[in-house]
Amino acid sequence: MKRLWRPKVIVPTLLSAGCLAFVLTFANAHTVSYEIVTALPRALVPVFLLTLLYLIAKAIQWRLYLARLNIRPDWQALLVPFAGGEIGNSLPMGVFLENYLLKGSLGSEIGRSSAATTWMLITEIAVCLSALLVVGVPGWPWLRPLALAILLGMLLVGFILFRWRFIDATLESWARRSRRLRPLAEGARQFLEGGKLLFSWRTFACGLPLTAVYLGAQVTALTIIGETLSPGFGWHEALASFAFSLGVVLVVPVLPHLGSVEASGLGVLLQFGLSKNLAVGCFLTLRLLTTGTIMLVGAIVLAPLHQEVGLVMRALGRKEEQPGEPGIEEATC
Repeated sequence: MKRLWRPKVIVPTLLSAGCLAFVLTFANAHTVSYEIVTALPRALVPVFLLTLLYLIAKAIQWRLYLARLNIRPDWQALLVPFAGGEIGNSLPMGVFLENYLLKGSLGSEIGRSSAATTWMLITEIAVCLSALLVVGVPGWPWLRPLALAILLGMLLVGFILFRWRFIDATLESWARRSRRLRPLAEGARQFLEGGKLLFSWRTFACGLPLTAVYLGAQVTALTIIGETLSPGFGWHEALASFAFSLGVVLVVPVLPHLGSVEASGLGVLLQFGLSKNLAVGCFLTLRLLTTGTIMLVGAIVLAPLHQEVGLVMRALGRKEEQPGEPGIEEATC
């Protein structure tokens, strides 16, 4: 509980609350609540199944990326950090929480395993930007050139980080000059080693289809919710709004996932001519159903693995007592 009060958890929580408050005050709260109550009975079962597909595809992708890094946990050792990480990702606790838990489960270093999580985020950005290049947003002519520029910039940064050797030499120089920088340089070196293994067309050939599946499940869930509230709502609107909202949060990582997705997706739906009450109702219903499903499934997965959870937490507690070991504050930044 003490760690939940750290600034790196509290600040994103306050930002999320502020974004959600803005969204609710922007629309009519009474009308939005009516939209949510209307959509819940019809969308509950299909969104639950689509969110389950989302979790399964995402777990498979993470396991594939870890295998590329020669980290090969069995499913029991994988499910505890994955389920805990997804619950934490639904709350403002940090996307790299699963890597911290994986360290307790398997003993793998956070710097190396975080390369797999980072690559999942990179493929999500690539899918979102590609979708925006295809569908666009009415009245935003700048969006497609910006999406293309970000994609090309990501590719350039990837070649600089993972194909040029001067980065390794720089990290070695830091480690020699300062003992304080040595743990940071070591973590960065492990991350770069993992990134070099993942920066290949084979990784993207395996990862992009899985990313398209689990993000497509979220877009389909938003489509179902939108069609329930408005017959004119379709896949095009859902894809554009979801891809833009998720892309904004991933490209600008200081923004919390909770709240920022709803606020940015709202702007896209308004461009498509939806009323602000309907737009807010769609995204809040999606958040309510998907987050509820993720937390429910995570609890169901972790309940029979309670002994493994205890072992993971005790292992992490022992590692934190050792000097120089990174704690959860680094995992949740």
